[in-house]
Amino acid sequence: MVKWWLDGDKLLYQWIYGYPPAVNNEVYPEIEENFSISNDPLSKYRALKINNVNTSYTGEYSCHVSSWDSDVRNSTRMTVY
Repeated sequence: MVKWWLDGDKLLYQWIYGYPPAVNNEVYPEIEENFSISNDPLSKYRALKINNVNTSYTGEYSCHVSSWDSDVRNSTRMTVY
């Protein structure tokens, strides 16, 4: 499972292996729902693509990846001008 969050409480994106990605399109219509970064079925939907980005996307981005074997989270701040 891969989840992307903005500012800790706004779920942008979720992908669970075997299912199509889910994007919060009502709040974040600029996120491309079916963007894939590779052909590897285990990692193809691990990244976000934001089209026509604007300053509302400034904030703390967090990614949470979990599997049967591990659970990893990381965050970083991104400023959009």
